[in-house]
Amino acid sequence: MSPALRRAVAEANRRFWNIDADWATEVLVTAGATEALADCFFGLLEPPHLQAAVAFGLGMEDSYFHGLQATFQHNRDQLADGLRKFGFSALDCGATYFLCVEIGGLDRDGDGFAFCRRLVAESGVAAAPVSSVYAERDMTSLIRLCSAKRLPLLHEALERLADWRNRERRTGRLLNKLYK
Repeated sequence: MSPALRRAVAEANRRFWNIDADWATEVLVTAGATEALADCFFGLLEPPHLQAAVAFGLGMEDSYFHGLQATFQHNRDQLADGLRKFGFSALDCGATYFLCVEIGGLDRDGDGFAFCRRLVAESGVAAAPVSSVYAERDMTSLIRLCSAKRLPLLHEALERLADWRNRERRTGRLLNKLYK
């Protein structure tokens, strides 16, 4: 690893994780918790492209990241508002790229994985079951939609989901409790 990349990784660890490392020797300077030691160790194993990206990002002005944060928040809010407008139950999800949607009334089988496969096949919109991050896979009533997309793509996804939902209603496949 080049000295510039070592410096950048050490600066990223200091800036984001409050861990001081001697970039020249990559020895931990301030003793901390096991997590701090693990972070410094794994910092040495980060892929070179990620290290280059961190080094590039550290050279950018804070205003870039504030603008990026505002854009992501705006897009997430647009997706949430659109989902609610079309009758989906979107949960408030702050500080994340994912918006969780309650599918209890949409999922006739109680299987988030099957629901997500059906959703992408029938609407062209991909979602991930929240149960995929649970060891027991018992969180079956929530799915995640990624909001870190360009706004035109999110609007297209909303249109597809609205069309899908209308088709589901017309064919009577939605559970009765969704009818208003």
